Amino acid sequence: LDVMDFFAAPLALLPAAPHAADATIDMATTACNSGSNSKYCPQCFRLDTGSGSEARDVTLTVSNCNTFQGASLTNYIVAYEFFVTGSNKGKISDGTNKYTIAPRGNGQSFTFCYCYGGEFSCDTGTVGPHAGPQ
Repeated sequence: LDVMDFFAAPLALLPAAPHAADATIDMATTACNSGSNSKYCPQCFRLDTGSGSEARDVTLTVSNCNTFQGASLTNYIVAYEFFVTGSNKGKISDGTNKYTIAPRGNGQSFTFCYCYGGEFSCDTGTVGPHAGPQ
């Protein structure tokens, strides 16, 4: 997990290296490290799905999405943005549902999600159960 300094550029790059494995983050922890400084993750993520023969779909699973900067906001809505910068699909999951984001250059290569009660509601048209291929 590679994240730019939260205060300088609130954008997380996932996975840390192009074509790497899928990622899971817990918004209730300081999982987004920048050097020796632990930081809470921002609410804006770029999913690098690569290009060419090494391109692959990337899935980001977000747990405790109702947490912002360490504070549990159970009765509030927390907003997120997700962008795909590669030739394959990006997928966002809250552990219950999975939303698919189109590859870059194909239209709708970003989505906005809102978390309430620990579950996402995203403005992308593709949603399915978390388990199984999509």
